[in-house]
Amino acid sequence: MKTVTVKSSNIKTIGESAFSGDKALKTLDISKSKIKTIKKNAFSGCKNLKTIKINGNNISTVGKNAFKGVKKNAKVTIYAKNKSTYKKIVNKIKKAGNKKLKFQYKNKK
Repeated sequence: MKTVTVKSSNIKTIGESAFSGDKALKTLDISKSKIKTIKKNAFSGCKNLKTIKINGNNISTVGKNAFKGVKKNAKVTIYAKNKSTYKKIVNKIKKAGNKKLKFQYKNKK
C-alpha cells in the first residue's frame, strides 16, 4: 500500500505523468497543500487509487486525463470554502477524464 501526502507550501504543481500507472498508489492527500495545478496524466492508470483528498481552494487547473483510469467509484473529498468552489473542482476533475468518481464536499476556509 502506498500513500502520497503533500503538506508543503512550496509545491505548487503535480507534474505531467508524475504517478501515471502507479499500481501501488492507494491514497492521495493534497488537502493541506498549496497545489494549484495537476498536469495531464498525473494519476492516469492508478487503478488502485481509491481515496483522494484535495484542497479545492487552491486548484486552478486539472490537466487532460489527470485521473483517467483511477479505481471506479474512488472517493474524492474536496475541501472548499463553499459549494460553488467545490462544484468547479468537481467539473474540472470530470472533464479531466473520470466521471465515475464519488465526490464529497467538506467545508474548509
